[in-house]
Amino acid sequence: MFLRVFCQVAAAIQEQGESAMAPGGIWQQAAGQFNGEQLAYVAAFATGSQLLFGDRPKATTYKRLFAIPSLADLDAAFGAEAAALYSGYLAAAAADGGGDAAAAAAAVAADYQAALSQTCVWGIMMREREGVMLGVVDQCCRGLMQLPGAPAPAVALVVGSAHLPGLQELWDSGAWRDMVGPDGLGPASPVLAAPALDASSMGAPGAGAKRGLLEAVLQLSVPAEVLQDVEEVLPPVPDDQAEARAWAWEIYGSFRMQLAALPEPLLSGVCGAVRGSSAAEFLAPLRALRPLAGGPGWDAEAGAALRTLNFDLSGGAEQSGSGAEPSGAAAEAA
Repeated sequence: MFLRVFCQVAAAIQEQGESAMAPGGIWQQAAGQFNGEQLAYVAAFATGSQLLFGDRPKATTYKRLFAIPSLADLDAAFGAEAAALYSGYLAAAAADGGGDAAAAAAAVAADYQAALSQTCVWGIMMREREGVMLGVVDQCCRGLMQLPGAPAPAVALVVGSAHLPGLQELWDSGAWRDMVGPDGLGPASPVLAAPALDASSMGAPGAGAKRGLLEAVLQLSVPAEVLQDVEEVLPPVPDDQAEARAWAWEIYGSFRMQLAALPEPLLSGVCGAVRGSSAAEFLAPLRALRPLAGGPGWDAEAGAALRTLNFDLSGGAEQSGSGAEPSGAAAEAA
């Protein structure tokens, strides 16, 4: 049914030509009815383009996310995600006032977003996949033949909008070629290599904390369906690693650990004094758990304390339970 509708809209666009793109035209009407992926289908059919889904298998990405980053890499990615998130909240709040303060807050948020894009997890989740997407386009275009007198053939690649900046940068720089390897997206391509993971991989020392921390990092940026996919793809965690996994996930899944991962002065911008001490001092025990600080990434006593700890954030009421919301502008943006 949907395919027939897409083809009908595409045929109307072809028939109307440039007028189809005018304000109020059929393309604008379609944009109000279809989501982004569906519009890509319509555009491909309207232009006679070959339609590609260029991502690599999800299982490969999930296995690489567990096997390649160290515990410290995952911790760094968590901190970068939290900093990008909270700086974005502050920038959104400052935007209402406009002026230099809004511009400064936006610049800070852009810097934290740029730092996030340099993490190992981002490289696997985004940059590697974007290299694969461009490799698929390249392979497809090499197989297209332009007939004499005919217009140049076109290819439509369906991707998530979050990938567009990375795709543009990799395409313009040509860096995607080094990523996929000299033989393209063949069996030897490094970005298609899926690490072998089995029950022994999950039983290795530190594997439980690593699994829990990975899930906490992903939880900041992906929907629940992706977390379920990860659970189904990765081998089960053995009993002797289950406690570490559960506590790492719970601790890193708390708002307090998000705050503990924030650098200064961002933390001060989000919350201030906590019962007579600075937020940094109050969150020091959680910061000491971070692998980047030499910690194990979890602790049963610290996790239990998170479930019952109450504290005040400047500008907000007392918080209780397993996590505390940031106060002020950040809480409103959240």
